[in-house]
Amino acid sequence: MKRYIPLILFIAALASLYLWSTTSRQAQVTNGWEARPSQYYVNDVPMVTTLDAYKWVRMGEEHKEGVFDSKEKDYKMYYPDGRNRPNPVPMLSVILAKVSSFFGGNLYEAGLFLIPIFAGLFMLPLAAYCYIIGYQLMGLLGGFVGTFSTMYYIRTTAGRIDTDSLNTFFMFLTALLILIAQERKKEWQVWLGAAFAGFSQLLFYWWYHHSSFILVFWVVFIAGLLLNKHKLKTVAVAAGVYVLFSNPIYFMSSIANITQLLSSYVFSPEVRIGGFPNVYQTVTEAKGDQVLELLTTTFIHPIAIFFALASLILMAVRNFKRALPMAPVIAVGFLVIVSSGRFIMYLTPFLGAGIGYLLGFAADKLPVKQSWIKLAASYAAGATFIALVYLIPNVNGFIFRYTPPPSIDTNMYSTFNMLKEQLPADSAVYTWWDFGLAIEAQSGLATFHDGMSQNTIKTWHIARSLLSEPKAMASQIAYIANNGMNGINDMLASGASSTDIVKTIDAYDEPLERKNVYLSFTQDMIMKFGAIEHIGAWDVASGTPSNATGIDSFYCNPSAATNITCGQIKIDLGIGMINTSIPLHTIAYVNARNGKFISEKRTDFDSALSLVMLQDNGVNVMGFVMNSRTYNSGFVQLYLMGKYDETLYREVINVYPLTRVFQVLK
Repeated sequence: MKRYIPLILFIAALASLYLWSTTSRQAQVTNGWEARPSQYYVNDVPMVTTLDAYKWVRMGEEHKEGVFDSKEKDYKMYYPDGRNRPNPVPMLSVILAKVSSFFGGNLYEAGLFLIPIFAGLFMLPLAAYCYIIGYQLMGLLGGFVGTFSTMYYIRTTAGRIDTDSLNTFFMFLTALLILIAQERKKEWQVWLGAAFAGFSQLLFYWWYHHSSFILVFWVVFIAGLLLNKHKLKTVAVAAGVYVLFSNPIYFMSSIANITQLLSSYVFSPEVRIGGFPNVYQTVTEAKGDQVLELLTTTFIHPIAIFFALASLILMAVRNFKRALPMAPVIAVGFLVIVSSGRFIMYLTPFLGAGIGYLLGFAADKLPVKQSWIKLAASYAAGATFIALVYLIPNVNGFIFRYTPPPSIDTNMYSTFNMLKEQLPADSAVYTWWDFGLAIEAQSGLATFHDGMSQNTIKTWHIARSLLSEPKAMASQIAYIANNGMNGINDMLASGASSTDIVKTIDAYDEPLERKNVYLSFTQDMIMKFGAIEHIGAWDVASGTPSNATGIDSFYCNPSAATNITCGQIKIDLGIGMINTSIPLHTIAYVNARNGKFISEKRTDFDSALSLVMLQDNGVNVMGFVMNSRTYNSGFVQLYLMGKYDETLYREVINVYPLTRVFQVLK
């Protein structure tokens, strides 16, 4: 019985950490969704904490209803071109559909329940791996640091119905199975291990729909077998069995998928073919962060990072063959150095493991012979580390009491119901991409682009149209609605320059072929207008960005006077001057309650800046400052000012300033 005590102690500690990981995320549901339903529910729909969740839920609902057909395009996305549906139906969507039967058929509620459970599962294969190679504390602290570190915690919070919650689980599971297989002595055991490892990657593909890791782990598997001096025949058969159980078709697609991922995350250029902007560079999660800053949000003190890395390297050098199966996960983690900060979530478990190795190593060197004393000392050291992380009040990287806000405010989300109720079922919504997936899921309407298709030339086209004057915007909407991307792609394929493409679009004067095309503006687009301007005003001829200034907004002390104060800003509306030194070209007044245009006046200054002032019963309450191009854009004229040509547009929904929807007339 005594020999099982270390294993029992290890399992108990691991179960406690997993339970902590799960209950901390479940507490977010209690503190948010259950405690404040008005902020987290619209009717019976709980709000989610990632915009991608709407994609998984919609596909799950289609799968449950039996209308998901992988052979047919999804024309709710990327209208009018449509997008290829994933094949097979994503695992997450299938699970949501199945589990929803326990929640009255509500897939969102199923997601709220599942994500806290999924988020800590990676701890199990990681801990088993470390236990097998003889370092118990590595697995325990690796799981603790991994599950509670800032990036992973945020990306697996309650309501974040997305694939991040099991990505590390499948990667650690494959590494564990490779470790077991490469250390077997009998051929059939190696081949059986190869089958399990390959099948785990098949499941990972079903979960994540990226095949790149199939090839990467295959290479590591072969290298591990050779380092462990297996016969070439054993290695060859094992390699084939792995490929067979991971699906040869997915295996063959791995190289192309690796190239795609590297081009997106590592070698992502600022300029696309033809001089068009790479929209991905404006996506928040794609932006690289300062590595040191990210790492210092992982531990109670920055110096712990260097101890963790040094210990990890020492362990890997001393146990190279046994550490090798984890190489793909570590490599992905180190992509944070050259790419997005999101990759830190793959590195943090190893930082925790490094601390665990260091503390375990120190305990093993204690000048005592009793192994149980050394074991107790290592667990005591690990518990002390966890306690310090939890108790020290200035911890940056561990957010045990964090409750995530909804990705979409409930008031905004309610307007998507209005789209469903007031627009024809075959309508297509022309808007910025962020809310596209939510509009598709909640209203059932098509959108021109969304979170799955923002990194395309179509996004440049839509951004450019929002910057254009209202009449030009109507023509550009007609071009993309009538032609989709085929027109632009055909011109690119024929060798047309970007300048020629722009001229063709600008000269387009064909009427809109469909009557149910609707232009939607939402309040969040004000904040995002800098990114819209960066993309839409891009100089495609030279392949260089323009100077994007965005829209500056500020609340004012309510006043009907001509001299008003807006925070640190003082505006003389009489002469048109900001802070006595910044002249304005135009001042427009708009009703703050309904967005109706009131009046407009030109100043005596030849300035590049204009002001839109919101008034409530003649009282100035809020202002927007922008450059002249932005002021004359369709976005400002239609949405902010309610000033438009009724032969081109018809307003159909006005919940100012949340949402404003116009039908684009033929």
